[in-house]
Amino acid sequence: MVYVALIFILAVSIVFLISFFECRKLKVTHYEVGSEGKLPTPVKFAFIADMHCCFENGEAIINQLTDEKPDAIILAGDMIVCSAKREQEIYVMSDFINRLSEIADVYYGMGNHEREMETDTGLTALWENYVSRLNDKVRLLRNETEPLNIKGNHIRICGLDIPVKYYKKFQKDKPDIGELQSLVGISDKSAYTILIAHNPDFYHTYSAWQPDIILSGHNHGGLLRLPVLGGVISPKPRLFPKYDYGMYHDNKTKMIVTSGVGSHSVMVRVNNIPELVIINIKS
Repeated sequence: MVYVALIFILAVSIVFLISFFECRKLKVTHYEVGSEGKLPTPVKFAFIADMHCCFENGEAIINQLTDEKPDAIILAGDMIVCSAKREQEIYVMSDFINRLSEIADVYYGMGNHEREMETDTGLTALWENYVSRLNDKVRLLRNETEPLNIKGNHIRICGLDIPVKYYKKFQKDKPDIGELQSLVGISDKSAYTILIAHNPDFYHTYSAWQPDIILSGHNHGGLLRLPVLGGVISPKPRLFPKYDYGMYHDNKTKMIVTSGVGSHSVMVRVNNIPELVIINIKS
């Protein structure tokens, strides 16, 4: 029995040691997607999610984006942690996002941590202070659509902000297309449309809204990634979540799910290096 306990302790120690070093690395993943004839010229977006006030890779992200020169930067939520104890780090995050906006305009969609902070009466002042620190080049999209004209391209970026109940542990309910339309309206199919939707679990509902591409995070790549099986567990929690990482296709709608940049609570990443995503949309 003692040997079993020692082996278990050793295994856990190895996992945390691997995770410690992985969390301080950064990988850059490039995707190339078509525009279905909607864009006359190519466009490049950078995409970040789930940083959770983890700044180990902050300078590496800034340097990489400076080299990449994206036309815009999209944040798909959970850049912060919903906790009064993290107040100072939350303010540092606002400063970091403002630095991103010096590289390109930033379009910021809500995650569950932003949503929970906004709706928690005890954290309302912290949320308002955080938002007030973001500069004019950072556009926080809460069930809003921002029209863009980039290099003659007409693009719409929509930030979906679903109710907190859809993030609850063991929650089985999911939004339908009617609720989605009540939140963000009817999709304009004539423009190239990007939907920022933090939680990828509702992919088929998002797809029914008919955006061209969906950008999600939330599942942290499944924390531990196994060969063939993929991510092990989602925040739900759910073993081997269906939409844990990568690009998915549903008719003409694509969804890219990033493994995110940071972690919170369970600070574990194995075979799951923090990720910055670059998306090249072809003309």
